[in-house]
Amino acid sequence: MPANIETIPARRGAAVRVTKGQSVKVINTHGEQVVDTWA
Repeated sequence: MPANIETIPARRGAAVRVTKGQSVKVINTHGEQVVDTWA
């Protein structure tokens, strides 16, 4: 399955649907706090 790339600006949020067997990779481009998550 091809990767979908989402770029989320600082101080913004996004929601993505992740199904069983899929994974999420978070890359911090600014060197500070990476992410808060809710499942």
